[in-house]
Amino acid sequence: MVDKYVNIVANSYSQIFFSKSKFLGLAIMLVTFFDFWIGFMGLLSVIVAVQTALWFKFDEKKTTAGLYGFNALLVGLGIAVFFGPSIKVVVVVVILAVLTLLLTLAIEGVLNKYMLPFLSIPFLLAIWIIDLSYTNLIGIGVSERGIYQYSELYSLGGQTLVDLHI
Repeated sequence: MVDKYVNIVANSYSQIFFSKSKFLGLAIMLVTFFDFWIGFMGLLSVIVAVQTALWFKFDEKKTTAGLYGFNALLVGLGIAVFFGPSIKVVVVVVILAVLTLLLTLAIEGVLNKYMLPFLSIPFLLAIWIIDLSYTNLIGIGVSERGIYQYSELYSLGGQTLVDLHI
């Protein structure tokens, strides 16, 4: 059972580059964990979307291939970049992962009639939804990480890391 989830998650990550390589998927997952918060939110969103797809018995071949997880992955990564760590953001990511899965299914159903791929349209819609509505969410603000690069480097590795960067 764990092997099945590892395959589905690896396929979801590799779908970002239109690949079916599990090795590439695991490598991408490892890279996202260079920033733990971003990696965790991406992995959480994939797990939520995939588990929801499995619970509702959506197309198993597409779920296994990672087609129902990669848009949720992109949403989780995007939310983690924009918003700082908090429990409220975790709840938002879980809700958006399910919403992204439903958007994926709806858009896939419409575009399949014309034999067109849905690609990252569900990701764009979900990100636009949160981008337009986050000011109404209480206690969730835009992260300031990355704005002051030297401050972030100092917090990670002290003066030594700042000196190395210069």
